[in-house]
Amino acid sequence: MRALLTWLLWAGAAAAQMVPYEVTDRQGFDREMVAYTLDVPRDWMVEGQVLWQKPCSGNDLYELVLTARSADGRTGIRVVPGHQILWNEAILAGLDPYLEAQMKAQVEADRNRLRTQWQGSNCHVGLVRDAEALVNSFVLSQRPGAQVLKRTPNEAMRQQYAQLGSGAQVPGMSVAYDAFTLELTYPLGAGPVIERVGFSWYMFQSEIRDATMYALNQHTVVNALQLEWFATERQDADEALLKQIGASFRVNPEWQRKVGEVQQKLAEQRRQTNEQNAQARERDRIQRELRNDQQHQQFLNYIQQ
Repeated sequence: MRALLTWLLWAGAAAAQMVPYEVTDRQGFDREMVAYTLDVPRDWMVEGQVLWQKPCSGNDLYELVLTARSADGRTGIRVVPGHQILWNEAILAGLDPYLEAQMKAQVEADRNRLRTQWQGSNCHVGLVRDAEALVNSFVLSQRPGAQVLKRTPNEAMRQQYAQLGSGAQVPGMSVAYDAFTLELTYPLGAGPVIERVGFSWYMFQSEIRDATMYALNQHTVVNALQLEWFATERQDADEALLKQIGASFRVNPEWQRKVGEVQQKLAEQRRQTNEQNAQARERDRIQRELRNDQQHQQFLNYIQQ
């Protein structure tokens, strides 16, 4: 009987009339462009856009913001912008107490300036001591009473992040990261729902410890959160419907090409900046050597007189 009921529910979901929804980019280029398309049931509520002019968030270029949910709100998908967390501190040993107090005050003033600048955005000033604090801050604290059912590693994403650490050859520099799917349950509407949260983050940290100085710099990025949820009493049908929606997700090739052009332009600008910096360092080195040669010649002339 249960198998028959499950089949009927799935058949009803599959038979639901699907309509295309276009996610529009109104900010990135000189004209509006469709960025993504997905198919959703006709009676669903859908909101989506691509943001370039946005508050500070996990992606430095653009963000996809998308919510699609059923009429009762108990089934849906959502993509929300990520976050960045920065922290800097420096302590010099052996300073006069007055100078030490001044230095600490300046560091805190710089932090407060950033806090004011980033107020209301997805960028934050803070020291990340525990990776679990990221999950608590950006997921669990937003869902009071949620119970974690399981955590599944995202090995493909972890392998991508592992490549970040391969370039961290600077002394004192380290890279931390993780990627996984959280499965939660909590009450919503007429009963409990199950939600899956795609969560990933990485952190660059440099630390200097010696007899004269302690310095710490942290830059943590939490990527965009990818969410899907469904009512427990219709789990089989809802999961089938969510898979159908996910399989329909398409990127507009023309929009993707224009985004690629922007990325190439930025990469070229970074390359030119790096070259200019290298050339400037080389000019400084040559000038220092010339000055040293001049001083050396002046000294030789002096002792020969």
